[in-house]
Amino acid sequence: MIDAPYITKKDATTVKNMRKACHDIMYTIVNSREYSKDNKQGNMLPWQKTVVTFDVIAGIVVVALEVLAAYIYRRRFTK
Repeated sequence: MIDAPYITKKDATTVKNMRKACHDIMYTIVNSREYSKDNKQGNMLPWQKTVVTFDVIAGIVVVALEVLAAYIYRRRFTK
């Protein structure tokens, strides 16, 4: 039946749960884009690349504003 050393119970519930877990894993793999013919450009979809680009730009803007705020604060209050 089950020859896995880490399985201590070999009842129907355990077998059913293991089958469901295997089914869920295989369903995820089969329905991923990894095996799709449309997956030639890489792992990221175009909209994902756009979102990452906007995130990077937003991060750069936030850092620039923080540096500007620190510069203005030092210029005003360190006399």
